Amino acid sequence: AVADAARRAAALADRWAAEDTGDNPPTPSPGTTPAAAPDDDAPGTRPDAK
Repeated sequence: AVADAARRAAALADRWAAEDTGDNPPTPSPGTTPAAAPDDDAPGTRPDAK
């Protein structure tokens, strides 16, 4: 079962790598924050911003 999961993960990584070479933005890996996520520390995004 562990080997099957590793093979599936490798196949997914290969698919993501192939997608990254195209015009579409790269698919974020599970558990990662997309690059387009707003920065909490950016000016004007904090609740106490004046």
